[in-house]
Amino acid sequence: MEILFNIYALFFGLIFGSFLNVLVSRTHDGESLMTRSHCTKCKSQIAWFDNIPILSFILLRGKCRKCGEKISFKYPLIELLVGIVSLFCYYISYDLRSYILLFSISFFVLYFSIYDIFYQEIFDKLAIPVAVILLVINIISNFYPIAIYTRLFTINFGLMNILSGIIYSLFVVLIIIFSRGKMGAGDIRFAAIAGLLLSTDKLYFAIMSTYIVGSIVGIVVALIKKRFKGIPLPFIPFMGIGIFLSYIFASEFWNFLLLGKL
Repeated sequence: MEILFNIYALFFGLIFGSFLNVLVSRTHDGESLMTRSHCTKCKSQIAWFDNIPILSFILLRGKCRKCGEKISFKYPLIELLVGIVSLFCYYISYDLRSYILLFSISFFVLYFSIYDIFYQEIFDKLAIPVAVILLVINIISNFYPIAIYTRLFTINFGLMNILSGIIYSLFVVLIIIFSRGKMGAGDIRFAAIAGLLLSTDKLYFAIMSTYIVGSIVGIVVALIKKRFKGIPLPFIPFMGIGIFLSYIFASEFWNFLLLGKL
């Protein structure tokens, strides 16, 4: 039975991975989310049997059935990524409620990260509502405690998260000032969202891991491209990675640093 539920979680994630592809593309292009999927070249509607996550891409050999236009590998890769994330969220969650909440957080972090990778910006019409919802959750949690419990970590909400949102935003503002605008204003807004998901003890680890991962990736990219200046790197994906690294490792890090044990 457990294997069956794992398959459900994976398939659920694949479906939402397909939806994430649509959400990223259509929010950027200003298209309605209510219309049928279509080929970007010939505009023909995609039949349901040609829209099955990953499987349709394989059966169609990565091409549109009508015009033969190549379908980017990014679509099945994103579907697979969200499927794996969904499976991981289910595996570490104690119950359905924890799984849904954890996957919801993961989904939106992935959305903003992928949007930033493709377009080097943040979609404010979604970012602002998400920030407001998280702000309300943190305020409510101060009176009626709200938390997400998993086998690896606990996500707490409350006034300290609001403080984290302010600190992280101000920190990114300072980085933008001292880097002379090499980061964008969208990074400030996502920093607020990231902070609202983190208590202050996890915030510092998240910032540290964000810059460590970003620096490593930046060096690797620079070595591949054989140049060290003028290479644009989206920053939100690294902030997203920092969030989840802090969930998993922040407590152990502080225990080791302060108490000398894991």
